[in-house]
Amino acid sequence: MGMRGRRWVLVGAVTLGAVASVLFMQPVLLAPVAGDDRLWYPQEGALESWSIVDSLAQLPQWWENRAGTGRVNILTPFERRSAGRLVMETSVDTGTPTFVINGLFKLLLAALAVLTLAGLLKSVRCRRRTGELVRLSGRTVVLGTLVGGVLFALGSQPPFHEVNGRNGWVNYPTHTYGAVVSILGVTALVLWLTRLYAEGRFRIPIVLVLVLLAVITNFRYELVFPAAPLALIALLLVPVTPTERAAEGRRAKWVTGSAYVGVFLAILGVLRVYLWEVCSDGCYEGVQPSLSTAVVGTFWQNVTSSVPGATAPRVADFVESWGISADGMYTPTAWSLAVGVVLAVALLAGWWATRPTPSAEPLDGEPPIDDGIARGSDEGRLLALAALLCLLGALGAAGVMSLSVKSQTTPELGLPYRHTVVTWAGIAWALGMGALALRQRSPRAGVATWVAMSLGVGIAAACLLTANERSLEADRVETRASAAAFAALVNGDLSDAANAHRCRLVPMIQAERDDAAEAFDDAFQRHWGQEFCRR
Repeated sequence: MGMRGRRWVLVGAVTLGAVASVLFMQPVLLAPVAGDDRLWYPQEGALESWSIVDSLAQLPQWWENRAGTGRVNILTPFERRSAGRLVMETSVDTGTPTFVINGLFKLLLAALAVLTLAGLLKSVRCRRRTGELVRLSGRTVVLGTLVGGVLFALGSQPPFHEVNGRNGWVNYPTHTYGAVVSILGVTALVLWLTRLYAEGRFRIPIVLVLVLLAVITNFRYELVFPAAPLALIALLLVPVTPTERAAEGRRAKWVTGSAYVGVFLAILGVLRVYLWEVCSDGCYEGVQPSLSTAVVGTFWQNVTSSVPGATAPRVADFVESWGISADGMYTPTAWSLAVGVVLAVALLAGWWATRPTPSAEPLDGEPPIDDGIARGSDEGRLLALAALLCLLGALGAAGVMSLSVKSQTTPELGLPYRHTVVTWAGIAWALGMGALALRQRSPRAGVATWVAMSLGVGIAAACLLTANERSLEADRVETRASAAAFAALVNGDLSDAANAHRCRLVPMIQAERDDAAEAFDDAFQRHWGQEFCRR
């Protein structure tokens, strides 16, 4: 088969992998709106008017409200409110169930997270022995993104009790899925801007952008803080110029590193001193650090609980607690087997379509092809470097979520926390890039590893999808009151029978979350001009 035929095989592999990944993630994507989101979403839907300018104008108020608790993440409410408003307005305006719009929003963020891996793969560089700067080929980037997307989906963990407000796969999507972009994506951005700076292009705008990014990072959800140290490590490891221009590359790294990492650390230090004084009498335990030996145990729990299957015992307990049998939860069905087979086939087809062609490689003794593309051991080095950065980003996110007093008393083994998405993404991508790098060192071992990984993914997907769907079924029972309230808000039926139904829902909503009933009432009045429950 010629190159054109292999290109079409690769397109087909990517398409199959993307579709099957979405199908595998549907228990997470279609999970009911739960946790704090079931309060925040109707609250945003109750606002008479909303704009970015109005929200940014409230930053001083958010500072006043949050600084007293030991937090200065004043941009977190802005991100949350923007997402909540988008979901609720789209849901009501189109008559589409809120959980569906929320699922589409999570899917969009998941796609951006996977594309972040592509950006990182396109940003890493290394030098040949002769000094030229080389990058990964387009086909390697596509194959890496394919395996990264499949492995990312495989780690999606379903909702279950004790964790509805914390499971990053289900709730807080802007902060949790977005953390992948904010940590690994920012690292890729810093590398790209550093190369541009070394080339003498857009130097003043680059510095201003990085300074602004450093400021913004300090006022976002604390989960994204590993972006700065990871960017520093990337600048230390990744060359941005050929050997002949190494001095220019070092100067560019000093400038961009100072603009982003230096400014971030300076502001972070000032804010920590300020919060230390504010919290002299105690603050919110979720941000109050505790550098005790408990950090190690919490870190280990955070990492291991991010691995798919680690939640199995708790998922089974949750399913049974809502009257649904857990028998055969991890036994594949025809449907889950089909999804698993498609994922495995997509990975194998992608590998076959991107296998090296002997004609494209220089013969022994010949100089390397001067096209800026890494080959052989150089490609392996780049993939290993990308794997290292992904792994460090994963561990950094798990580490940040291990430092506070609350985090050391909340997580248990098998309970995914808010860092779970980015931690699993980094671990999975490190494994995927490592498998790709292996084929450059040992083609036979590389093929064996890839085949084994593809089969493992297929088997794991077939088993986990069955359990995830069972967990979704139980979660819909647990959150049936708030789900019915969202449906009533979207439908806007003003008949007496519908009103009676909503009135019966009120005590049920309060039983799920006592402050959500008022939010639904405010949102219903704003959209439909009547109380949620007319007495």
